[in-house]
Amino acid sequence: ALNKRTYKEGQQYLLEYRIGNGYSYLKQYDKAIEYLQKSIANKSDDLYSYWALADTYYNMYKYEEAAINYKKALDYVIAAEDKETINWWLGNCYAEWG
Repeated sequence: ALNKRTYKEGQQYLLEYRIGNGYSYLKQYDKAIEYLQKSIANKSDDLYSYWALADTYYNMYKYEEAAINYKKALDYVIAAEDKETINWWLGNCYAEWG
């Protein structure tokens, strides 16, 4: 879809997010980071791209980078439940990071 540009105008970030998130689930973290950063470059206010990038860094034990991206995700949270969850993960970063 990315190469053939079969997506709607302005939706490239969403495809990159989904690809990056998929790579993260497969534990192919370098590829996940690549696509999630592309997603953010195309839509810098996307909560879920920052959240997925933070989760990816967390799973790599890179707690400082994870915390930075959880904080960025908090800038775009609307739902109280999401804010609570992200803050919980942010707290885990600080606990693990020391």
